[in-house]
Amino acid sequence: MKSKMFWAVICLGLIILVGGLAGCGQQPSSTSATTTTSVTTTTTIVPIAGWTPQVSGTTESLTNVFFVNSNNGWVIGDNGLILKTSDGGINWVAKNSGTNVYLEDLIFIDSSVGWSVGYSGKILKTIDGGQTWSIQTSGTTNNLFAVYFINSLVGWVAGENGLILKTTDGGNTWIAKTSNTTVDIKGIFFVDTSNGWFVGDNGSISNTKDGGDTWTSRYYSMTYHLKDLYFVSSAVGWATGNYGRILKTTDEGNSWSIQPSHVADTIFGVQFLDSQEGWAVGGFDRKLILHTTDGGTTWSSQESTTSMHLLGLSFVDSAHGWVVGPAGVILKYSP
Repeated sequence: MKSKMFWAVICLGLIILVGGLAGCGQQPSSTSATTTTSVTTTTTIVPIAGWTPQVSGTTESLTNVFFVNSNNGWVIGDNGLILKTSDGGINWVAKNSGTNVYLEDLIFIDSSVGWSVGYSGKILKTIDGGQTWSIQTSGTTNNLFAVYFINSLVGWVAGENGLILKTTDGGNTWIAKTSNTTVDIKGIFFVDTSNGWFVGDNGSISNTKDGGDTWTSRYYSMTYHLKDLYFVSSAVGWATGNYGRILKTTDEGNSWSIQPSHVADTIFGVQFLDSQEGWAVGGFDRKLILHTTDGGTTWSSQESTTSMHLLGLSFVDSAHGWVVGPAGVILKYSP
């Protein structure tokens, strides 16, 4: 028995080493003038701790999740699915979205007011905590992949072919902005009404300093696509994508360094609680949960309790988080 245990440990170490070398071997070929540097990071495989499955009551693909506190949260998915909980996910209740399109993203600014976006230019808004939803006029039929609001009035949505729309009246009217790209924009984030960034296909990263009226390209790579981003300040942020790509900036997005995750999976979502602790989720024919407590210098890859890949995450603090994925998967983190 001791001999088997010994060789099992040796094999596991070799697997981790090989995976690490494979991850480090993938470097982007940027066509931007932006300097990209590689930093030494490590990833360890640890048993899952604190993650428990919740009963969603559906087998639909769940694409994203958003919580405003440890009790109140919402999940979106395919066929216009919207679920709501007011008890931390013990019970999830389906709500009528008024549409059957694939919903991609959502955001709430408080426990009452929120938006969700999806295919065919759909923008939904609620003012009663997700009990009812109204469809806003987007003026486009392009698929929408991302939404971000900085307050109850000012927000942005982004989608296919470089589309960016902005509102200053809570979504009553949406105005198209010039993004200076034609790639699909998969994530958008603002730290205030002026400073924001978006990421998308072909490794595109752009930023704005005037509320989205004009955008400047900061990074570009044909070798991979970016899926999500998160900033903890106007200077420090992260972006994630396929082939396990994690990028970090500390200078407002002017330059980006690679933080090797040592995984080859697509990382669909990322969120940081502060400048040190962050989470990322993804996978490809498997689950993937990454965690860091040192700003991404090291990432721990956790084995989740589902064989499905994961698409979205939401943490309200270091002790309360949720991730979602296909086939109605919802996992809650509570260590």
